[in-house]
Amino acid sequence: MKRFIIKILAFFLIIAVIDQITGRIIKYIDVHSPYGDAFTREYIISRCTEDMIIMGSSRGFHHYDSQIMSDSLKLSCFNCACDRLGILDMYGRYLLMIRKHTPKVLIYDIFPRYDIYDDKSGHLYSLDGMKQYANEPEIMNIFDEILPLEHYKLQSLLYRYNTKIFLIQYDIRTKCPPPKLGYCPLDGKMAYEPDPYVAEYTNQQPDSVKMKYMRKLIHEARRKGTKVIFCISPRYRTTPNSDFDPIIKLAKEEKVPLLNHYTDKRFTTKKEFYEDSFHLNRTGATAYTKMIVGEIKRLIE
Repeated sequence: MKRFIIKILAFFLIIAVIDQITGRIIKYIDVHSPYGDAFTREYIISRCTEDMIIMGSSRGFHHYDSQIMSDSLKLSCFNCACDRLGILDMYGRYLLMIRKHTPKVLIYDIFPRYDIYDDKSGHLYSLDGMKQYANEPEIMNIFDEILPLEHYKLQSLLYRYNTKIFLIQYDIRTKCPPPKLGYCPLDGKMAYEPDPYVAEYTNQQPDSVKMKYMRKLIHEARRKGTKVIFCISPRYRTTPNSDFDPIIKLAKEEKVPLLNHYTDKRFTTKKEFYEDSFHLNRTGATAYTKMIVGEIKRLIE
């Protein structure tokens, strides 16, 4: 019996050693990668020095041309938004960034699914981009508050990278260049006519966790001297609805400027501006950025 217990303990010890050694190798590759998402992510949290940053999900990532914003506003600009991630990840990114650099302006593009609604099952997915930074107290505090059991899982270094290993490998193998100044334009053109948009969240309460962290981002940015501006970029053929009501209410309460162009007919009626019904293509994003910088300029002067 004693020998059996020793074998079991030895087995788990070997697993732990493999986990720690392999995890550290993957972390080194991730941190030092000059390619794709890994490079951009590490730049944002460790080396970003720009005056203005863009945050949000895919619409933030694809709709705001950093170079146009920089040239128009005379402020250096970097796009920190990311596909399929929202406020929970963006709050973590901001906390990690301000350890070394505090931007003057934060433009946050709001999208209901990632910043207002969804249920608790989506919180782990929303925080997936923060798992590899769980050794940082600010990030572990987020996990402890939202998903306490993750604290124990995150002791495994391989677990922190279990959804990223293949992406890291793909970016390195294809030598995928990181997007210039973080902005990733879309070059396709919508070849179909989508159904008319209807409100998706009319009878759904906002996610209290996401709303709490949106408020926390505002307060932390204000404490550090970063001016926050909310934006809602256009969506094809959309009409006024109540989906954004919680964020409009929060912006009013917190006195955060909100530039709402979700139903702006200068954009919502032009099919040639879109990659799909959610996302502006390069042509649309250029037109939108040139328009929105004028409104932002009046808010920061």
